[in-house]
Amino acid sequence: MSDARPTHDALMLLKNSVDGVKLNESHLKIIRAVMCAPGTRADLRNRSGLAASTITTEVRNLIRRYNVLEERPPGRRIHLTATNGVAVGLGVGVHRTIVVARQVHDVERRDETVDTPIADGQHWLRDTTGAVRRLVAAAGGGRAGIATIGMAVPWAVNPRDGRVSGSPPPWSCDGLDTGLTERLTPAHGKIKVLVGNDALLTANAEQLVHRSENMLFLQVSGHVLGGTLVGDRLLQGHLGLAGQLGHLPVDPHGEACWCGRHGCLEGFVKSSALMRDAIGWCDAEQLPRPRSLGDLTDRAEEGDAVCLGVLRRAAARIGQALAMACLVGAPELIVIGGEAARGLELARDWCAREMTRGEWTAKTKVVYSTASDAPANGALLLGLLGT
Repeated sequence: MSDARPTHDALMLLKNSVDGVKLNESHLKIIRAVMCAPGTRADLRNRSGLAASTITTEVRNLIRRYNVLEERPPGRRIHLTATNGVAVGLGVGVHRTIVVARQVHDVERRDETVDTPIADGQHWLRDTTGAVRRLVAAAGGGRAGIATIGMAVPWAVNPRDGRVSGSPPPWSCDGLDTGLTERLTPAHGKIKVLVGNDALLTANAEQLVHRSENMLFLQVSGHVLGGTLVGDRLLQGHLGLAGQLGHLPVDPHGEACWCGRHGCLEGFVKSSALMRDAIGWCDAEQLPRPRSLGDLTDRAEEGDAVCLGVLRRAAARIGQALAMACLVGAPELIVIGGEAARGLELARDWCAREMTRGEWTAKTKVVYSTASDAPANGALLLGLLGT
């Protein structure tokens, strides 16, 4: 087992070096894939994009020759041996940020929530930096620093430079990564914060859970975005603008959207739209208003016809949009996540009804994910994958 093996340094491994010996690119791809999560050789093939024969040969070398990997039961899963270094992920929201951290060779994550809006600028940087430092100290036991750090943000990001891309939404806030780097570098050495769109990065995290080679992810929260994965490739599109599922038109006579179009899906199903719809119907029926999206969902679960009706109408709109999206990518699996997912799952039949109207989507599987830390986990994976 790993007790008899040397402890490696994560930063050196990510630079393709073990005890001063240079590794090849295939080694690095496999190491990064195992850092994301232990897995079988088939799992590593899907994550790395390498041929099965390459996986077999190079995994054997990394186990026997370099002592970097080890094989454990059950299922002969490949694990990273003891390695110093902490991976950090930040799921940045408009009003709160979730920070997660773990040793690169471990699967146990620690997390902390920062309830400071990003609009607060320096206060957000101070509070978020403090959370990162506390989690790194706890995860590393005081012995390991930051190896990688990724950040998921709720706007489109140009993968070439990590900056806001396209027409930025009103809530965008560029330069958060630079501020974090300046505050963390003195204690942890020079680090680079990798930035990506939260929906795209959450798609990565969900693929690890569902192990699907062709998957579409739809995030329904304060905004509506999506991500598509084919094998090991996350489709980011030109300037990182892929996955704008929230701007698929579902009603040509709908209200104007900030993107310049009318009747976009986002305007009907984002969190604030669901609350607006519910409040309007409750006022008309002289019923108490829901206090939050969670309250709306709880009331729907208890059989409240007004709240359930709001979720059913939203689910039907989502089914319309997904039916259109599937004409392009034909995914085998669709995962619906975000803060509205728990409520939308109550109306899953209404989404399915719209999707089964067409031959292309009649057999597509749809599941719902309620993991609130999924964007942060996706950001952690971005740091480990380095792309």
